[in-house]
Amino acid sequence: MGFLQSLGAWVNVVLDPLLSPLLKLGPFWVVLILSFVIAFFINLITKLFTNQEEMKNLKDELKKVQQQVKEAGNDADKRMELQKKAMDKNFAYLKHSLRSTFITIIPLLILFGWMQLHLGFVPLHADQPFTTSLAFAEGITGSVSIDAPNLELIPSTANGTVAQEKEKLVVDGKASWTLRGKSGDYVLSYKFMNKTYTNEVSIKEQGESGYKIPNTLVRDGIIKSIDVQLEKIVVLEVFGLKLSWFWAYIIFSIVFSLVLKKLMKVY
Repeated sequence: MGFLQSLGAWVNVVLDPLLSPLLKLGPFWVVLILSFVIAFFINLITKLFTNQEEMKNLKDELKKVQQQVKEAGNDADKRMELQKKAMDKNFAYLKHSLRSTFITIIPLLILFGWMQLHLGFVPLHADQPFTTSLAFAEGITGSVSIDAPNLELIPSTANGTVAQEKEKLVVDGKASWTLRGKSGDYVLSYKFMNKTYTNEVSIKEQGESGYKIPNTLVRDGIIKSIDVQLEKIVVLEVFGLKLSWFWAYIIFSIVFSLVLKKLMKVY
């Protein structure tokens, strides 16, 4: 988790000044615009750093071989020979395209990191309740307590008290708490069997974006994970399917890439 938090902080420092204004447009437009920018960037790098004439020739030759495979009919030997030739052409084309992939991979990973941090989930907001929970390994029982400095613990029953709420029994492999607080960064501590586990949460004011990655895999034989319930951001709805930024990006990028390849004559 420390690595992910550090990466997220670094990505924000690098990209926030440039990309944060886009967030005012809403998730759909942010993903649409960045999908176009990424598709244009990839096609531009491919055109500049690969031998386009050779790649065009390879694609043309591959089409001819594929047509010859169809015309070979039931001639198994001929088909096998042609399919081997097609694989060789595909491999040669792939070697050329990998050059641009090596150039674009790091910038894309950084940009995807920023998108996940800002478009993955709705942030926790000030004075709005949220749930944190521990998932335990099978067969684990007992009581677990939470320490959440400067956050309000919300009793689960009308007659509940904060003291009662801090310590919970593990039921069906899980223990949960409901909290709320003002904007800021907080460290939650969970105590179980003389061991202490920690997790970080970030609460934002209404209208602010970004969040700490609040879910942690533990898997120490006792606790499987520490979770904070966040609502996923729906960027696009297709035939009733609610799509996250990643799947919306895949759809947009395929469309933009096909159009730009033709306009920019990239092979």
